[in-house]
Amino acid sequence: MPMGNAENTTARKQNVFQIRTQMSDAYMKLSRGLFDRNLESSNKLSDASNSFVVGKHEVEQETSKRAAEASMEYTRSAQEATGKENAQRLLADAYQNYATTLAGLQQDAYRRLQDLYGKLCSESAEATEKAKQTARQQYVEYLKNLQQIWSSVDIDALVP
Repeated sequence: MPMGNAENTTARKQNVFQIRTQMSDAYMKLSRGLFDRNLESSNKLSDASNSFVVGKHEVEQETSKRAAEASMEYTRSAQEATGKENAQRLLADAYQNYATTLAGLQQDAYRRLQDLYGKLCSESAEATEKAKQTARQQYVEYLKNLQQIWSSVDIDALVP
């Protein structure tokens, strides 16, 4: 084998190796970027879910506490009304107050839970949209890297 052919073969192999390495690097960059972005998105979704659960628990606890207070107030009022001349009226008023309080608590809890759920949906949609945009951007970057790799290749040097 003439010396020139051996040198060309070695150069060709080195060129192919460089191309493979560059393409592998470009793919690894894409993979790592997508992985990191998906992890970040997953963490944001987890944070949003946790925030919703904590908020929901707080609403439930507060509503339960206030309902128990209303019940104790109703019981106290009913006990005080016993034996009084207008006991029926006092008992009816106490029950009306109790029922109104519970209805108000229910409406307040419903509104607050709706707000929490709306925030959860908003944060989830935002994280998902950002992940989609970043994935697209990273894929475009990957394609540009491939384009740059191939544009710098001397095809004649690759083909014997």
